[in-house]
Amino acid sequence: MFKAITEGKARIKVPVGEKISRSLDVFYNPVMKFNRDISVILLKALNMKSMDIADPLAASGVRSIRFASELPRKMINRIVLNDGSARAVSNIKANLRLNKLKLEVHNKEANSFLLSQNAFDYIDIDPFGSPNPFLDAAMKRLKRHGILAITATDTGALAGAFRDAGIRKYQAVPLKNDFMHETGLRILIRKAQLVACQYDMALVPIMGFFKDHYYRIFFQMNEGAIGASKVINQHEFLLSCRKCLKCQVSHFNTANCHGKMEYAGPLWAGKLGEPALIRKMIGLTDEKRLKSFLAILEQEFMHNIIGFYDTSTIAKKYRLKLIPKKSAIVKWLRKKNYTAIDTHISPSCIKTDAPMELIIKVYCSSTKK
Repeated sequence: MFKAITEGKARIKVPVGEKISRSLDVFYNPVMKFNRDISVILLKALNMKSMDIADPLAASGVRSIRFASELPRKMINRIVLNDGSARAVSNIKANLRLNKLKLEVHNKEANSFLLSQNAFDYIDIDPFGSPNPFLDAAMKRLKRHGILAITATDTGALAGAFRDAGIRKYQAVPLKNDFMHETGLRILIRKAQLVACQYDMALVPIMGFFKDHYYRIFFQMNEGAIGASKVINQHEFLLSCRKCLKCQVSHFNTANCHGKMEYAGPLWAGKLGEPALIRKMIGLTDEKRLKSFLAILEQEFMHNIIGFYDTSTIAKKYRLKLIPKKSAIVKWLRKKNYTAIDTHISPSCIKTDAPMELIIKVYCSSTKK
């Protein structure tokens, strides 16, 4: 049984009363509306002309229907949808009719679909789980300066809950701690970059974030061995001391603090996105929640401080009777000319370039006043 819903300017029919899982023939996840909102606004901000767009794992077709309905007509040359499920394809066609759209639809395994097509300006890989199986085919069908968007929902492997799985799937060590989702995001970026680099292509993130239960990254592709080497040179390790909570970026996966430090990586140590692009996106939406989220990303992308500190974790570690107000800590650090900003990953955390010793001093002194 299906019901009709509205998302953005798209009206689609989705299954009623079915638990969201990989086994569904027709898949629609309402939680991912935010993901799709971001995708529409990002493409508007990029303002590319006459794009060829590929949606290899289209499911209900809602993402492509929103592109066709919400992007300026001059931006689109063609949109091609595909899904491996015959039921999903039937539902996609019904949804296209519902929106009075005529788009190209295929019923193939996603990699076979991509490899049977000419190159695209934008490819969106939005699977249930890891995007890994689709990265190689996507690289082979992405135009120069094209945009690759990927989603990953296997947060357990990327964030360290399933360490061995993370190593197998992403050729990097995850680390389960306060900033595990930032390391997971950066590990995922590196994985996609490694696939591209073997073809002398450089994937540079223009926007990457963690939200709810998923990671989402938009890359721009540049051809050339020099660009690929520049990307590889920004793959580092992130070291962390559980005793004092210090974290640092390093070329090496070992260092001593109060004993041997733990590490995550190798991972992408460059910027997670372009601040100028985010500013354009902020100007294209009136939605308060989205504007607030993008404003935090803009600051994070501008400063590229890797890792962050949780106020409650520091208070517990140093046996503070009170948890200091984050706003007071931020104000004090800025007064001392250090960067101190929010992170989109956790509202209770602070990103700062201040040394760990000073951070602890500020925390401890603030509870004595």
